[in-house]
Amino acid sequence: MPLATIKFTRTRCKECLLLTDRNHPNLWASKARLAAVHGQLDEARWTPFSYWSASTQFGFLPRSEGRRTTTRRRTPCSTKGFGEGWQPAWSIGVRGTIPLWTFGKIDAIKRAAEANVRYTEWISRSTRSRHANGREARLLRAHARP
Repeated sequence: MPLATIKFTRTRCKECLLLTDRNHPNLWASKARLAAVHGQLDEARWTPFSYWSASTQFGFLPRSEGRRTTTRRRTPCSTKGFGEGWQPAWSIGVRGTIPLWTFGKIDAIKRAAEANVRYTEWISRSTRSRHANGREARLLRAHARP
């Protein structure tokens, strides 16, 4: 008969149960699914308001002369070579979209994401309790054998 080097005690059993709680692959997968669902909820909250962009432009343009309607100079700009009176020009632009009326789409997406979070939390709890109940029963059966 082999000699037992580690004596089975209640505290050792609890340590084993805690380690299995932390490291079981099904529980890790459940936590990852829950994190993904929380990310979807954040996306549902903030995506409708994230259509913003900023842009800058830089270039060189020929000097414009005259008034808006007529010019004093009759020669077209295409006959001028690059560098003859050209000046730097730049612009900065900010553009955004704010949804004013979406016929309830934004609220529906938020409610669906919140329901998905509740459902995934419920599934996560049931997976954990199912895993814990089965694990404790297996452990007790294994140590109850003579």
